[in-house]
Amino acid sequence: MIRRLLGTRASSDIGTPVFEQLATTELVRRTAELLPVRHAELRAGRDALTEALASALPDWHVPHVDGGLCAWVNLGRPASSQLVLAARTRGVLITAGPRFGLDGAFERFLRLPINKSPAETSRAVDALQLAWRDISGLALTPDLPAYADMI
Repeated sequence: MIRRLLGTRASSDIGTPVFEQLATTELVRRTAELLPVRHAELRAGRDALTEALASALPDWHVPHVDGGLCAWVNLGRPASSQLVLAARTRGVLITAGPRFGLDGAFERFLRLPINKSPAETSRAVDALQLAWRDISGLALTPDLPAYADMI
């Protein structure tokens, strides 16, 4: 199996990234040292996001995140595509829920990263709060604009 995989890889590899392999080798050796630090960073990011959203957008449902790099936030209404467009004008690039489903599924959800610094998270949540206010007066229809597929 390994020989077949190596043969397949060799035929499709344009070049082996030596620098990345050396960096990975060093990081793998230091896993026991680095993992607790990374866990602490992700916990801090998760807590910062949860607290900021609870304060700025208390109607949103933010589940407790035990693992991963994102929170799957329920907005309470099908508006994530409109919110993403409004947030973009405020310098925040996120992905709307329908990107993760078929035929407009998950329009009520937003995927937000927990791996950002508390300062970045605070700035992003402030922009999301303003963007949410921007779209709150708009009529929401089940028909999404054609450009929503690009988000």
